[in-house]
Amino acid sequence: AGPRLLVFAQLLGADGQLLVGDDGFWVDESTLYPGDRFRQVHYIPRPDGASATVVAFGLYDPMTGDRFDTEDGRDHIELQLGN
Repeated sequence: AGPRLLVFAQLLGADGQLLVGDDGFWVDESTLYPGDRFRQVHYIPRPDGASATVVAFGLYDPMTGDRFDTEDGRDHIELQLGN
């Protein structure tokens, strides 16, 4: 029992290592239909002294840990952070 879909948001350092992350899904997935849109917000403050270069987002099943692939086969998307 429990949710079978969560979103992860992670700040990654230049070496690709996880600095900090946040998980959740703020919509009841049983109410969603193809084409629905919603806003998901994550607050992931950069740890003091850390240099984050990428934020990564993805979907996963919290019961198995399995990630869901994007249409192009990746298990997350990455956004480069500006300096």
